[in-house]
Amino acid sequence: MGYIRMIRSGGLHCCSNAIRFIPDIEDIVSFEELCKEENLSSECQAAAKNLDNVVGNLARNFAEGTEYFKMLVDVFAPEFRNPKNMHLRNFFVILPPLTVNYIEHSISCKEKMSRRNKVGAAFTDDGFAMGVAYILKLLDQYHEFDSLHWFQSVKDKYRAEKEKQRQAMANRADEKSQQTMTLTVKRLDQYQQEYDLLNYSLSSARIFFRADKTAAEENEEKKADGEPSTSSDPAQATSQTTTTPADSSVSPPPAAPASPAAPPPPAPAPPPPPGGAPSSSSPSSTPTSAPPPPMVRQACDCSFFYLHRVILPNYLTDIFENITDPHRIHGLCSKNGCLRHTATPTELPDAHDREIYGYFKENLLSPLCQAIETDLRLQIHTHLQLDDRNPFKVGMRDLSHLLRVRPIRLLDRLINIKAYVEHYLNKTFYNLTTVALHDWKTYGEMKNMAQQQKYCLSLLESHLPSQTLEQGLDVLEIMRNIHVFVSRYMYNLNNQIFVEQSSNNKHLNTINIRHIANSIRTHGTGIMNTTVNFTYQFLRKKFYIFSQFLYDEHIKSKLIKDWKFFRENHMQTDQKYPVERADKFNKNIKNLGLTPDGDSYLDQFRTLISQIGNAMGYIRMIRSGGLHCCSNAIRFIPDIEDIVSFEELCKEENLASECQAAAKNLDNVVGNLTRNFAEGTEYFKMLVDVFAPEFRNPKNMHLRNFFVILPPLTVNYIEHSISCKEKMSRRNKVGAAFTDDGFAMGVAYILKLLDQYHEFDSLHWFQSVKDKYRIEKEKQRQAMANRADEKSQQTMTLTVKRLDQYQQEYDLLNYSLSSARIFFRADKTAAEENEEKKGI
Repeated sequence: MGYIRMIRSGGLHCCSNAIRFIPDIEDIVSFEELCKEENLSSECQAAAKNLDNVVGNLARNFAEGTEYFKMLVDVFAPEFRNPKNMHLRNFFVILPPLTVNYIEHSISCKEKMSRRNKVGAAFTDDGFAMGVAYILKLLDQYHEFDSLHWFQSVKDKYRAEKEKQRQAMANRADEKSQQTMTLTVKRLDQYQQEYDLLNYSLSSARIFFRADKTAAEENEEKKADGEPSTSSDPAQATSQTTTTPADSSVSPPPAAPASPAAPPPPAPAPPPPPGGAPSSSSPSSTPTSAPPPPMVRQACDCSFFYLHRVILPNYLTDIFENITDPHRIHGLCSKNGCLRHTATPTELPDAHDREIYGYFKENLLSPLCQAIETDLRLQIHTHLQLDDRNPFKVGMRDLSHLLRVRPIRLLDRLINIKAYVEHYLNKTFYNLTTVALHDWKTYGEMKNMAQQQKYCLSLLESHLPSQTLEQGLDVLEIMRNIHVFVSRYMYNLNNQIFVEQSSNNKHLNTINIRHIANSIRTHGTGIMNTTVNFTYQFLRKKFYIFSQFLYDEHIKSKLIKDWKFFRENHMQTDQKYPVERADKFNKNIKNLGLTPDGDSYLDQFRTLISQIGNAMGYIRMIRSGGLHCCSNAIRFIPDIEDIVSFEELCKEENLASECQAAAKNLDNVVGNLTRNFAEGTEYFKMLVDVFAPEFRNPKNMHLRNFFVILPPLTVNYIEHSISCKEKMSRRNKVGAAFTDDGFAMGVAYILKLLDQYHEFDSLHWFQSVKDKYRIEKEKQRQAMANRADEKSQQTMTLTVKRLDQYQQEYDLLNYSLSSARIFFRADKTAAEENEEKKGI
């Protein structure tokens, strides 16, 4: 009721905002009359008339408003005051305990406002007062409730309680008792205040419902104004026909059907047969004759079925379970034309129609739809280990017989069982496909089986965009947010897949070639070049940070020092970069400072290399996805080496110019697909050629130290990789990962840009690591042979296992780096490639 009041106030507020542009609403000028006086055109006069109507409507709404409260009282009051609902007359007696319950709840909610956990806190709930005032008005019980003098009784009770507490405080002098009684008085004041607030709210709410007048006084006013009265008198209440809202908890009883003993009306003529030609017994094919005798009409009267309609659910269930002659259902439904009307023409037929249609849905249509859906699922998932479907044990039914039943006439409703099932399957398949996009193929197969193989249904296409079906992230979204993608996804070189690094969801997202191919099929192959351009812009920004890191004095001085040490001691180290030197470099970088997350500058540089490698892995996946898309499209061409020109064939047959133009477009599409499939695009070569000249420029000599930082960088990467893999087995998997081949891709790409493959190979870094761990494991085995105690044996076994794990990680990195170098033609130097270009 408070919401209804707010609606009315909002309407008045809206009207006041609109009508403020009218100077005087008491004296409104007629624009139509002014236009007629000026002899303006009919269009202007029509527009002026519309303006007059709008202004008049606003002024009327603003001046009068609408008495919604009065309407809602008038519509419910007759039923509430009806003698058959005498149990409602006890409502005013329950109000005292109800207010006690409300006051306790209100005080509890207000006390929660000062707590830290505010679940259930509230500082107002005047809806209770509005509801009580409204129901008292419906029952015309304001005087009965006032006769209880409830709030005065509460007031006297708390006054007496407080007086007792004050006397007790005067008799006791100890401080603890004084504090206890002071709190008690304060609590009594709080309760008294809440009761006073409820009394004031209830008094205010009663004003909206004219609590100063009883139902008899209001009826006298209505009679004087010529309005229909809303009486609580039984004779008047039963004589009125009221319409109650559908959600009323007190609804009028349904009208009783006509007595079977009364002479029945003539039975309506049966509808013509669906075939179109009238039957020999139809009124249109027989001459006009006298009406049938009363005995014949009484024998054909089916109105008795209304009193025995309880058998209908069992009858429909029997038709569904024992599909022998489903067409006999038409004979059952023809009895609905024999319903006699009650006081209103549609009251009984509509109620009967809703009831019978509910039986149809519950006992025939819904079980049929679910049985067909279940059957389709079991047929599609035959490869799974399902329950036994032996027809001799379970029993099989041919549900298609029910689908062939012609539409059933039910009063003014036409029930088409086949159309109902089609609508159900269309809705179910569409909704389930949108919820679980990865199951689109399963629902497509179920739809095909329902259409072509089993039930001959006519189902609609889902018309869902293809990029949403089993695709995950779209190429367009990745392209626009390439910086976010490379930082949140990890690249796997062998499987050519991106895996989400971490997520709040239960599962991690993955991106593979099939997803990219679906997206390219949606947007076209032109998206591939645009993606490469976006990646180029991203790499430019990352290479700027890359250059700044290597240009830093701390980094540059350490790299120059390490390279000088290696050149001077290469004979002593057997041309192998010492692992101890790389570990020392890694520790010295950590001494320069750490980020708030605990990452060193070398950790950030490794992350930068991985992001560059992820971008190159994404470019590789774009090219593979494009080839995959082209191969799927070109598989319908028999021989791509010998493609027929459809345009020439159309010209030879002298076909119309439209056919020739269409054939030319087809030739272009086929030629484009063939060219893309046969050649592809060397995106890696393009991205090397565009950056290599700047990287090899003498002004960027600080970049030439990159290969020297790779040994400590790989040490940092291996420690990070092992840490991430160990987190996979923990309960808290924050930071867990099992692959990060973006680092290997990034290192291979940058070495190619700097033409430093031979320089890095000269360090023999991975061989140095292998020798180091072989020596360490040999030492541990000798120590295990010299010590016999069990505890030392276990410790050394764990140490050897740890050394094997590190050696395995270095081997995996070496293999990944060797694989990544193949993409950039690591077998040729920049000089050799230039010679090839000159030869070509």
